Amino acid sequence: MSSPVVTARMTDNLAYVRNLMLKHGISRVVIVDESLKPISIITKGDMIRVMISKEWRDRPLESIYVSDVKGSTELKLATPRMTVERAARIMIRNLISGLPVVSPSTKDLLGIITKTDLLEAFVDGYGGAYKVGDLMTKHPITVKRTHTIFKVQELLAKYNISRVIVVEDDRPVGIITETDVVFSKQAKSLLAKDKFIKQRVRSHKGGETVIRVYTVPIAEDVMTPNPYVVEVDEDAAKAASVMLEHGISGLPVVKEGNLVGIITKTDLVRGIAGAVAR
Repeated sequence: MSSPVVTARMTDNLAYVRNLMLKHGISRVVIVDESLKPISIITKGDMIRVMISKEWRDRPLESIYVSDVKGSTELKLATPRMTVERAARIMIRNLISGLPVVSPSTKDLLGIITKTDLLEAFVDGYGGAYKVGDLMTKHPITVKRTHTIFKVQELLAKYNISRVIVVEDDRPVGIITETDVVFSKQAKSLLAKDKFIKQRVRSHKGGETVIRVYTVPIAEDVMTPNPYVVEVDEDAAKAASVMLEHGISGLPVVKEGNLVGIITKTDLVRGIAGAVAR
């Protein structure tokens, strides 16, 4: 597990939560009550859903509070003596990526175990257990270079995923994560309402005039080009090692250069969750 844990309260606004994520380079913040016991978690995925929802998208993040957007879903917890296999099964079964670790007796917050922590366990203990093709997700969600950033946001929210692959002629040429579209300074600049270029056009009276042409950001503007990739027949532990080394959460899977899938932290955690039954 990782400790200490970055926390916030139900009375904190989403701008504050976003800043915590940026400052600490994390994907989730644990929400605690007055006695500092964990009661919820807010993730980057939650932030995306808020930012594109009709209910909230026109409001500044400073005016939206954690209590406004967090439901009553039961928070899943871990204890210090829980096995990594059991933690992995809980994450996979409940479609979550982190478990606050609490004292069995007092429920005090001791740490958090995330898919990144389980990635380290995979590298250490599962070498040779799986090929990339055994665990990868087939038919990954893709976009073209010229799809708008709004389409990317829509896909991330619709499929509850954290990245899409940018393809050209069936080959991966870029990758866009939820961080790229919500948290990067580049995306913030591109999404500014006053983003425009000046263009001279001929008026109907035969003269020339200067108009503002508002630009629509596209996938190519925010993607990470030339992403790290992994071959379908590679040891899955190598994919886990590449993710850890470069601080990334997913790798396009290729065969002879063509995209055939994607392997993510979730896929590797699924391997840990199923390892006992193998």
